[in-house]
Amino acid sequence: MEKTYVDYLLKADIPFFRLSKAPTDYIPSHSYVAVDDFAGGYKAGKHLIDLGVKNILHIQGPSNSRDALERKKGFLQACREYDFPQNQVTFFKGDFHEPAGQRCAAELIERGEIPEGIFAANDMMAIGCMRTLLKHGIRIPDDVKIIGYDDIILASYVEPGLTTIRIPFDDLARVATEELVKQIEFPKRKTIKVLLDADLVIRSSCGAKTE
Repeated sequence: MEKTYVDYLLKADIPFFRLSKAPTDYIPSHSYVAVDDFAGGYKAGKHLIDLGVKNILHIQGPSNSRDALERKKGFLQACREYDFPQNQVTFFKGDFHEPAGQRCAAELIERGEIPEGIFAANDMMAIGCMRTLLKHGIRIPDDVKIIGYDDIILASYVEPGLTTIRIPFDDLARVATEELVKQIEFPKRKTIKVLLDADLVIRSSCGAKTE
């Protein structure tokens, strides 16, 4: 579906600027501003490992989402670099929606297998998981430490506050707007590729609080 829209814009000669990396098979390459999701996933994994957890569950995003796949790759890279045992890493297939996190928590409770650390590919799944665990008496962060991704507004209001990877939405919008205007003014301008960093925001769901 996305490629259909992009092909239409190219054929119609309508300037556009992507808010994510284009798939590698897209030719010609497109200008974009994106978040370094690989680095974000790496930071999430490293933080959990630094906290000393013995096993980690990753709630994945959709299998067709580049963002979700990059976050998973970064997380796994951190596990490899810090010699975290592969057999202590498990996965749950999610979809970026809160009920997926709830289902994940319900399965963990039913099996009686609560990991010491959980990294969810976005905040809504992390919050869904966290709420269900709390409802069943699982203590956060004492029994399990949880990290999300995005830093949506709700992440700082849930209790305990959700540790997460912050996407710089304002910077994404600013860069995209500025570059799109330049592209309109100078149609032959070279392809621009901007990769923004995503910061770790530490809150109470991992046992520490900085904001």
